[in-house]
This record gives sequence, C-alpha cells and structure tokens, in this order.
Amino acid sequence: MYMAKPKVLLIEDNRDMREAVKAYLHDNGYRVIAVDDAEKVLEGNLQDQADITLADVSLPGITGLELTNKLRSLGYTAPIIGITARDSIEDRVNGLSIGMSDYIVKPFDLRELDARIKAQLRNSGTYQDMATITTKNFKIVPKTHRFLIHNKVVKLTLVEFRIMLRLMQNNHGVVNTQDIIEFAWGEDAAATSPPLRIHISNLRSKIKDDQLTIIQTVPGIGYVLQD
Repeated sequence: MYMAKPKVLLIEDNRDMREAVKAYLHDNGYRVIAVDDAEKVLEGNLQDQADITLADVSLPGITGLELTNKLRSLGYTAPIIGITARDSIEDRVNGLSIGMSDYIVKPFDLRELDARIKAQLRNSGTYQDMATITTKNFKIVPKTHRFLIHNKVVKLTLVEFRIMLRLMQNNHGVVNTQDIIEFAWGEDAAATSPPLRIHISNLRSKIKDDQLTIIQTVPGIGYVLQD
C-alpha cells in the first residue's frame, strides 16, 4: 500500500546537522528514521523501511560510499542521496558508479535538499508498482500522479488524489472511513485537517457530482464510488 508520507532514512554522524535535517523534513511532510552510523542501518535492516536514503559520504566506520555499495548488493533499489563536504568530479563519479542517485554538498540549504528528495522520489516513482485504474468515466495513473475525466486531466490536491485513488481501487465497494483517512494521511491520520468530509466535498465539486450519486456516503461506515 502507498504510504501517505514518504519515509526518509538519514545517516549523519554530526548531531546538530542530523537533528536539523530531521526536524525540517518532518515539518515538511516526511517520516524520518535518523541514525548516526551505517552499522545501525545494516544491523536493523532499516533500509527496508525507507523510500529514500540520505547518507553522509564520510561516515566513521562504514562510510556512506561503502554503505551504498552494500545496500545495492542487498537489492535496495530506492534512491540514495550522498551528503558530502567534497565536490570533486572524482568523488561524484565514484559515488554514482557504485549506486548513489544524487549528491548534495555541505553546506546546503534545506530547501534544496527537499527539492532533491522530491525529484528523486518522482524519478523512482512513489507509485511505481501501482497500475493505472480505469472506470466508466475516470482514469487514475499513479505513476504519473494524474487523474482524468473522459481523458481530460483534472487537477487534484495530494490528499484528494489519494482519496480518489483509494475509492477507485474499490470501485462499487464501500471503503471504511478510517481506511481512507489512513491511506490519505498516514501517520497524521489522528489529526486530519480539514476533515475528510471537506475533501470529499471538494472532490465531488471537481467531478461534477452535484447529486451526490458518484461518491456516495454510507452513513456510519464510509464512502463508495459508483462509476
């Protein structure tokens, strides 16, 4: 199942930088696993929980480059961004050749890091394994994050997209309210704002469901897409 917030594995031995990056990413919609050395990653198989990894190239003990090589050998295919204080061509070529996806050079603006993470997630495809779903009037393409009505693209917010994806996965079947919330908000499911009903109302407006017959409310249970 698609997790509402991508999970970032951060390996950085500098405590101040680790905490700053962790806090920033958390505040900007990511879940973060932060550790100070590569051995903890390998011992706990933490990479199996991550959608993307940020690794300091010059970690003590097992370096970021060595960790990258090991993770690739274990079959980890998600993006790995190297964090480095060195910006030589040789360093970049070496890292990319063993499996790093990108580099960011210290000191860096956290906004740039966020942009690089988003770019890598787009390239790797957060929805990469999810097939296109087509109903009578709608089409949703998870890989490219597109929603279409009669083959015309309609812009949805991220939460609206996730709600519609969940409903289309269960077309003509009732989807429990809590199921939709957890799918759309992930770990923030306990603090949805605005409430789900507001997002459903906005979706109905965008798909011209004025009669409330396409996305139907099942009182006390959830919603059902009838398309």
